[in-house]
Amino acid sequence: MYKKIHLFGLGIALIIAAIWLLVGGRADDDISVLDRLPDHDYIAEINDLMQQKRWGEAKTICEDVIALDLPSANKARELQAKCQLESGKIYNRLYKAGKGFITGEPDGSLEELGGSVVSDMLMYGDIRDLVKQGYFKLTNRETDPVITALAAAGLLTEFVDVADWAPAALKAFRKIGAITDSLGRYIIKTSADIFKTGKIDSACKNFFLNLKTMLNNTGFIRSSRIIKYAQSADDVALLASSAKTSPHATHLVARTANERTVEVIEAVNKHKDSPALLKKIARKGANSLKLISRTGKILHKGHPAEFLRQMLGGYFYLLSLFIIIAGIWLIYRSVKKSSVPMNISTDKIKFSFSFFR
Repeated sequence: MYKKIHLFGLGIALIIAAIWLLVGGRADDDISVLDRLPDHDYIAEINDLMQQKRWGEAKTICEDVIALDLPSANKARELQAKCQLESGKIYNRLYKAGKGFITGEPDGSLEELGGSVVSDMLMYGDIRDLVKQGYFKLTNRETDPVITALAAAGLLTEFVDVADWAPAALKAFRKIGAITDSLGRYIIKTSADIFKTGKIDSACKNFFLNLKTMLNNTGFIRSSRIIKYAQSADDVALLASSAKTSPHATHLVARTANERTVEVIEAVNKHKDSPALLKKIARKGANSLKLISRTGKILHKGHPAEFLRQMLGGYFYLLSLFIIIAGIWLIYRSVKKSSVPMNISTDKIKFSFSFFR
């Protein structure tokens, strides 16, 4: 008798456990789940950049922290003033801008990026880069076909009506490693098409207009970080849209997400309050990325169901189904064993009736 009860109870327990696994650990839209995470230490990051004398980059992070009113905003204001003082020194500005203009090899600082872009907007910059790439080719050194294509495209007058600085900006980004090979191939193909047809098609115009939108809303330093891992023109469009809506948060998220930037921005856009989620990710940093699903939902880490989902993938649901079937089978066995055969003799039935008379 006890064995039957145990089987029945175990079956019920298995079914409840399966339902608990299926329902538990599910993702939802509750951004407050991220509040339990510690805030990202932007002050340490800013100090590190300042030690490297990358004043412009450090200042942009200070501006982002202040604009988003993050907990470290007061300290960021102090560091921003110091960055402004150092980057504002005439010697530093002239030296870096001049170096960027003459060599066309920016180091990522605002001044050198600006100098490089200014030179590239002139015929001097494009000719300089074409000569350098030609020299590299003759001396068996590695050349960059993206730089060559952009330098050649920069000499075309067709860009004046769209964005005459577009090739210059892309060249500067490429030189500091902010253009992927995949996006570089798109740029080479686009440049080749322009040379063949003598015109800029609508897709190419949209690409450069999206780049212009990004630059206008975030500036060169932020844009170089945001676009760094874009693989296609569609990625640039996505990032430009995010930069237009939330320039400061998009920059900080890009610094945190790195090669996952496009994936994270896509996921955030699927959330019902994407600006708030983007700001929260910017505040919490890398740890928050682990809690964002591809559909923009917030995962509840720590629940066994979530661990099993990640470990088993699609097999998680097969496991849950197996547990439910096992539970039903145990209940069936317990009920079947409880049914006793009715082998009662006729004499006993007659006796029972006579007794109640």
